[in-house]
Amino acid sequence: MPAVSFISVLMPIYQGAALLDRVLECLARQELAVPWELIAVDCGSTDGTLEILERRARGFPVPLRVHSIDRLEFNHGDTRNLLACLATSELLVFLTDDAIPVSRRWLATLAANFEDPRVGAAYCRNLPRPDADVLARSASERDPTYAPGRRETDLPPLEELARMSPHELRLLYNFSDTASALRRDLWRRHPYPRCRGAEDLLMARALLHAGYRVVYEDAAVVEHSHEYTPEQARARAFVDGELNAEWLGRVCLHAEGDVEHEVRAQLAIDRTALLAEGLVGEALEARLGEARELRRAHFEGVLEGGRSAERLVPPRVLESADLRILILCSGGEGGPIAAEEARARELGRSLSARGHECCIHTLDAAGDPDRLRSDFAALAGHLRPQVVHLVDLEAFRELLLHLDTWRWAPFSVRAPRADADASTRRALGLADLAWSADREASRAWLGREGQNPDRLVYAPAGDGPPDEVEVGQWESRLRALAARSVRLRSPRLLLQPAAGAVATEGRVRREGERALLLEAGSGASASFDLSRLPRGELDLRLHLLALPGEGEQVSCGRLLVDDRECGRIAAFTGGAIDRPRVLVHRLRLSEDASSLRVENAPGPDGAPAALRLDRVEWFDPGAPPSVVEPGTVLLDRTAREASRSGGDRIEQGIDLVLLGPGPGFLEFDLPPSSPASLRIEVFVAAAGGELRLRLAGQVWLDGRLVGRIPDSFAGERSELRAHRLVFAGRRPPRRLRLVSAARRGACHLRLQRVIVTAIDPPLSPPRAALRRLADRGRQVIGRPRRLLLS
Repeated sequence: MPAVSFISVLMPIYQGAALLDRVLECLARQELAVPWELIAVDCGSTDGTLEILERRARGFPVPLRVHSIDRLEFNHGDTRNLLACLATSELLVFLTDDAIPVSRRWLATLAANFEDPRVGAAYCRNLPRPDADVLARSASERDPTYAPGRRETDLPPLEELARMSPHELRLLYNFSDTASALRRDLWRRHPYPRCRGAEDLLMARALLHAGYRVVYEDAAVVEHSHEYTPEQARARAFVDGELNAEWLGRVCLHAEGDVEHEVRAQLAIDRTALLAEGLVGEALEARLGEARELRRAHFEGVLEGGRSAERLVPPRVLESADLRILILCSGGEGGPIAAEEARARELGRSLSARGHECCIHTLDAAGDPDRLRSDFAALAGHLRPQVVHLVDLEAFRELLLHLDTWRWAPFSVRAPRADADASTRRALGLADLAWSADREASRAWLGREGQNPDRLVYAPAGDGPPDEVEVGQWESRLRALAARSVRLRSPRLLLQPAAGAVATEGRVRREGERALLLEAGSGASASFDLSRLPRGELDLRLHLLALPGEGEQVSCGRLLVDDRECGRIAAFTGGAIDRPRVLVHRLRLSEDASSLRVENAPGPDGAPAALRLDRVEWFDPGAPPSVVEPGTVLLDRTAREASRSGGDRIEQGIDLVLLGPGPGFLEFDLPPSSPASLRIEVFVAAAGGELRLRLAGQVWLDGRLVGRIPDSFAGERSELRAHRLVFAGRRPPRRLRLVSAARRGACHLRLQRVIVTAIDPPLSPPRAALRRLADRGRQVIGRPRRLLLS
């Protein structure tokens, strides 16, 4: 019995005329035992692509449908969701317009993987086109999507997963939607997120964590390769580096030296490939010069993109495709706002008819603040919405003034005009998804520096109620937001490396890529911009470098916000440990706060003091969200920030605590919303030369021993050692205690930092099977929903 009874091949297209005829010819020859269809979405092509599609559609062996959108509407994730909305089959096969299937059985081979109910998605092997340039072919040799050998990937055991590095996780989540297939019922519970790329990796990650299998089918092959100019390679690699850092926490390259190393490694592959082509002498050197320029552009783009400070929580598969949606209107009369509210109400009715639970409410934005707060709290408590859709920006701003937090649900909001003021842009920056119906306003908005294009949807205005396609698009967008369940903004806000200070005074020397040295006795300072930070109470973290060779050099300073002193940096010296010190200081930023200045100051005895800044970070100290996603950092504290301590302990510097030789402990309170599965990272500082100092400890949760920090001794060099363990219990723990203790005899434990992260344990095979059975039952039985109007 075939795995599926109908298949949809879905193709996003932009300027695809060069290869489209070859792609369609190969698709027309596919041999398949089940019916299928081809759907294309053209994203504003001007090279004759639409004419090719129209000509081919007349004699194509299966139905070929074409849908057109404006170029501004394109987004890697959102456009694929539109294609899925247009499809009617249970298997979605995505194919780009430059990927040419190699065999007549390509589609049948790919679809056969879904005879196994454990398979959620499968993707094809890529091979460079035979006519591709030799440098394009050699670039694919290190790409796992071009490698031979079929692979079936399941999520490893929890303990193994917790030990994997970001690079290992990137390989685990490898997936390419250049040519891939996905079950429609899983897409409904996890639409592609709006992003400039990596939408395929995020899809694979979500499916694996939900207990499904991802298959690399090397017998289903497409010819696919790119021939970039250096400028194109740099731009593409910048996005890749940025997305790796933001979504997966993977910084591929850290410094210029890493770029040189990678360029040399790739050039060795290029030289071998060029020699195989018969190039020698001047011809060989000329092509190697081209290769060097191309590879340097690529790896420099990866380096620059990886410096992104934002960290995003990857989405996961929803328990159900049915949502609880709250639509808020302002009740405006006349004009474009009234028309948009009318369309929003129609959208709510259409979503309700599709099985979602929708509540449409009119806010009294000019009413009593206490009534507004209580009214909204009653709505939220009644519906417990997974996503909120706000129609009017002014109502949104009014709501923000009277609500303490928006952490409990992500939301979309109507975008302002292109000439919106700074406070409006800052308010909109808190939205997960903004939308505009005006093309020029969208272009102007995206042209502003620092705007993330993934947060803005250009949705052309229409007359009358939204049609089925538009309803489907918004349904998938709202599902994609609900699949994240947390705000797009990370709770950690990295302001910038110290070297990126907006202004300096006195003798300030740049050291390396990000550090600044404020030299002693010069009244030196570095200033940082605060305008993009949210207002209110925030934790400032200064990372201050102290080098072993500067054991006698005193470091000391003070902090000023808009020239008003708000804190001091206590004096410390380099000592024996070469590592950053971390100073934590809580500040309350007023609405008009614009700059932070860090300056050196004389030491306690009046001696000149220097200050070496590495980076500046801000943390939101508010309570974690009520729904904690995997990857959420629940606790990140230095040893000096422990909630309680006792026994033998000595504070060292601004962030170290030495426990021992007798029993000593540090205790940290975990947030009330902590899940039962945690990853705990304990950072132990070992000073060079302390050869006889024995370091060992224990990790306790709620009075229960859950792990040990193994016995070790310092070496000749100072180092910071990370010890990681995974806890998967039945009840969420509330208190973490670190104790200096060994199996035998006395010991010490020098602690620097503790990080606790929420993790999502993989489903056991029985639970995964039960979940799939429940999903099928929901599809068959369904459940009535009701539309609430207030």
